Amino acid sequence: MGIIALLVEACDHLADPAERVTLLVSRGADPLEIGTIGALQMIAFQDGYALDDTYVLTADLPAYETSGWNGGEGFKPIAGFFGTLDGQGHAIRGLWINRAEPYVGLFGWIGRGGTVTRLGIEGGKVSNTVGVDDWTGALVGHLSGQVSRCWAVTEVFNGDAAGGLAGGVYGGTLSESYAVCNVFGRYRVGGLAGWVQAGGEIRDCYAGGTVRWLDNSDWGSAGGLVGRSDGSTLERCYAAGRVFGSSAGAGGLVGLASGATDSFWDIDTSGQAASAAGTGLDTDQMKQQSSFAAWDFATVWDIVEGASYPFLRWQSGLGQSLVPDVAGMHFTDAITALNAAGFGYAVQPSYNESVPAEYVIEPVPQSGFFLTPGFFSPVTLIVSRGAVPHEIYSIYELQLIGKNPEFSLDDVYRIAGDIDASETAIWNGGAGFEPIIGFTGKIMGDGHTISDLTINRPGEDYTALFGMISTGAVIENLTLENLFVSGGDEVGGLVAFGAGATLTNCAAEGTVNGEYYTGGLAGFLYDCAVDSCAFLGQVQGQYVTGGLAGEIYNSVISNSHALTTLFSPEGYAGGLIGSVNGGSVDSSWAGGVVSGGLTDTGGLVGYAYSTTLSRNFASARVIGDSEVGGLAGYALQSTISSCYVVGPVSATDTVAGLIGACNSTDISAVYAAAPVSGTLNVGGLVAGDYGGNTAAAAFWDIDVSGLSSSALGAGLSSAAMKQQDSFAGFDFDAIWDIEENQSRPWLQWQEAAGHLLVGDYSGRDATEARQELETNGMAVSIQPRDSA
Repeated sequence: MGIIALLVEACDHLADPAERVTLLVSRGADPLEIGTIGALQMIAFQDGYALDDTYVLTADLPAYETSGWNGGEGFKPIAGFFGTLDGQGHAIRGLWINRAEPYVGLFGWIGRGGTVTRLGIEGGKVSNTVGVDDWTGALVGHLSGQVSRCWAVTEVFNGDAAGGLAGGVYGGTLSESYAVCNVFGRYRVGGLAGWVQAGGEIRDCYAGGTVRWLDNSDWGSAGGLVGRSDGSTLERCYAAGRVFGSSAGAGGLVGLASGATDSFWDIDTSGQAASAAGTGLDTDQMKQQSSFAAWDFATVWDIVEGASYPFLRWQSGLGQSLVPDVAGMHFTDAITALNAAGFGYAVQPSYNESVPAEYVIEPVPQSGFFLTPGFFSPVTLIVSRGAVPHEIYSIYELQLIGKNPEFSLDDVYRIAGDIDASETAIWNGGAGFEPIIGFTGKIMGDGHTISDLTINRPGEDYTALFGMISTGAVIENLTLENLFVSGGDEVGGLVAFGAGATLTNCAAEGTVNGEYYTGGLAGFLYDCAVDSCAFLGQVQGQYVTGGLAGEIYNSVISNSHALTTLFSPEGYAGGLIGSVNGGSVDSSWAGGVVSGGLTDTGGLVGYAYSTTLSRNFASARVIGDSEVGGLAGYALQSTISSCYVVGPVSATDTVAGLIGACNSTDISAVYAAAPVSGTLNVGGLVAGDYGGNTAAAAFWDIDVSGLSSSALGAGLSSAAMKQQDSFAGFDFDAIWDIEENQSRPWLQWQEAAGHLLVGDYSGRDATEARQELETNGMAVSIQPRDSA
């Protein structure tokens, strides 16, 4: 044993005695042996465990204790590994990592020249709470080196790029490896790897388990094997896991890809008929060697004809067993079959209208995979309850959704009675209820109320009762009363982020505070349908803030309303929706006070792009800086028809009764009867005509607004505004109604909704006016004002 090198800032100089001198001492050709999880954690964090050294595992490593390490953050990822680690066929079992870091996995990142081989991760959980620009995988977050003959059977949760084995492969190589994991992610999500790019290579690999794509939008992608592949190589691979995603970015093998060679996915088990690359086969074909003609079944692959998916020959040395085919069995018989094969099990009851109660719908992982027997690789039996919802009686049971096998994220639940959630104020050190993430099932509220819910997580994204709901999720007939929610970006009372979901007849009342994308009921909705929903209370966000929802994207809102006191200092503030990007808002309204800063503030919608607004009204008091309107702050390439405004509007610049400014927008059958005040560019109906607009049957009340001019539309006196003949172009048969000489036009759906006519009480005694209004069923408040 001799000195290899002397490490100081410079050699051959006079050094301070306190200066540290590191001696690199040769061990000869012997690798450093790792026999405990504690010793593995020393790599990079203790002298003698360098990132560029050579290591071997001498045994399987129990890692259950890591759940209590570092205040619950668990194992600290080994970042910047350039050495070699040979697991020698051993597994790390029960690994727990719960970090808010860019690169999360057993190895945070493996650099070029780094090599990991023959190592498994079984059981436990690996999660990342950053949510943006992060990479998470059970074995490695970001791979630029070499990984071969490795495997993972665990759960991975991440907000950006997530994969069962690797979060991302950037110029690295992943070969002869597999993952059978439950993977949750938002943007680039894959059963094996989230994102492969920059010449990365994946060869002779496979994935099973489940992939839950939480975003399900145009911005991301999800695949059974890889979420996204750019300029990379995918050869001789397959995927057979369920992929939860319905948009164009979801695929059975790959969500978004430049190509794949001799690679396949199971159409039946994935639930995906298409993929950006690869060939789809049914389950029977996936278990026949002849389907994989170009594969090497002599030295790399093996198969049990008709019973198993292809597996890697090196797996034979791990003592693994084949997950038996138990679908359709009574669950007790299925348990017997699993025990005979040496597997642990969990039972997950599920709503199902076609499979009889107590019979197995499917096992997860699916039958046909070879896995290590034991409780660290349990098989979950999805067992039918029949057409019987899972009943929820308490806030505690609601919190178990997604946390307990009996409370799955894709089940059907019924709220069995009103729920008192006041105890959540002291849960989790005052942070309250933990948002439910990744829900794809159904909540049947049955008209019940959840009261006094607290979610107090300032700065934490996706904060609401349901932090994320995705493809196929339905929430209906549920009310939240006296709630308090505080979070970071994407914050709402009921839903923080929704994609491909439906909300029907839901209401919330209380206080909601967030930063970007904040709404009383929902923070951000993509490709969702919202009908007959409401919010009453206070909403505050920094940017893109709405009384009902912060932003909707390609979504449909109908028969809904919000009555709020709302504040959004950076703009994009709307009484109902902060920003509408595609989709439509129909037969809805907003009232209260809407206060927005900077730009784009509206009584109904702050910003509208490629949107249809029809049969809506706004009565909110609107206050803003620039591009401020009683209905919409700014409208671009949109259609606005059969809408009206009666609330006062004030701003510094570009302010009007209906729309602050518009571009390439068609406006028809609308009016504004709103007091308007501003310093620059003020209009009765529209202030800023940026070109390409049309306006037909568009009016404003000259007397009420105090304005005789507008960029678009025609001015009418208050008397003319109460005469049907003044509104040529309005459909008084199907859409509008009026009480001649007594009222301005209103929308016919308002009467069916129980709205009442408010007469002209100007100059009347306040006490008499109040008594008359209250007799007619109106709520009234008195606001003294200087009339000098």
